[in-house]
Amino acid sequence: MADREQVSTREFVERLAGAAEPSPRLFWLPPALLKVLFGISGRKEAYDSLFGSLKLDLSKLASTGWQQPISLDEGLKRALRRTDI
Repeated sequence: MADREQVSTREFVERLAGAAEPSPRLFWLPPALLKVLFGISGRKEAYDSLFGSLKLDLSKLASTGWQQPISLDEGLKRALRRTDI
């Protein structure tokens, strides 16, 4: 399922960390360094998955009139608490 709010992978991870209790510690690494490390390890596809665009075409969803019952942030909190969404 999807909602109309499009977020980058980075923003998704940040919001997921914000929903977690206690909040995990995130640290920043330059994307260029990660690209080199993934390349050396033979995992270029993993780098592409993390840093590539994950935006979806939501035009068909929008045309149905469907509205998400809860926000992304609330959904993440509920998922992390392991409650029914």
